[in-house]
Amino acid sequence: MTRGLSRFVWAISIFMMIASGTRIGLALFAGDHFSSEEWREFLTLGFVYDAVVASCFALPWASYDAFVPAARRMRSTSRLERIWAAGWAIAYVFIVICIAAMEFVFWSEFGSRFNFVAVDYLVYTHEVIGNIRQSYPVGAWLAAAFGVSLVVWWVSWPRRWADTVARRHSRFALLAFAVAACVSAVAVTRFDTSERDANVVVRELSMNGVYAFFYAFAHNELDYARYYPNLPSD
Repeated sequence: MTRGLSRFVWAISIFMMIASGTRIGLALFAGDHFSSEEWREFLTLGFVYDAVVASCFALPWASYDAFVPAARRMRSTSRLERIWAAGWAIAYVFIVICIAAMEFVFWSEFGSRFNFVAVDYLVYTHEVIGNIRQSYPVGAWLAAAFGVSLVVWWVSWPRRWADTVARRHSRFALLAFAVAACVSAVAVTRFDTSERDANVVVRELSMNGVYAFFYAFAHNELDYARYYPNLPSD
């Protein structure tokens, strides 16, 4: 396995494991007693949505490897590339872990994955950040997330193939595959696929938070009747 392919697989695997763990954690956090069929449904469908987002998250790694080959004859340059890649890998794990933590906070407030409320928070960033800092130990959480990121990187980062760089055409073939996978996954997947179940909690658990966030951002709407109590139309 080459450097680019190993990092590409690593990026997908890390996201899939954290996303799946988040889904299971939210299911337990919800406190509902799900049937085995419901567990199978939201884990299976959730895996599909996670894979869609993972294909997009892995795209930058394929792009990096395509345009930044290692200098085999210059050890200092090769060492610098490894340090640079390690820094981005730690940042990548840190971001994914922070997203997972934010999902738990959002779920505790709204009982759902990210929706247009989360998008709306971006407009009022100052007020929202101030409220979050007053309500949660943000500094301690970020420090913990960074510590976990270091551990995850140290245990899982593929060092073995750091200097095994594929030929130019192979690197660009991986990039083309990554682009095709990302575009195809986004184009084929439908948001309303997760809404076929009558149980609203199962529907939310079937979704991926990042996918739901960008869907809400693109469509700029929130189903009022779904999230707020209302009187009968009559």
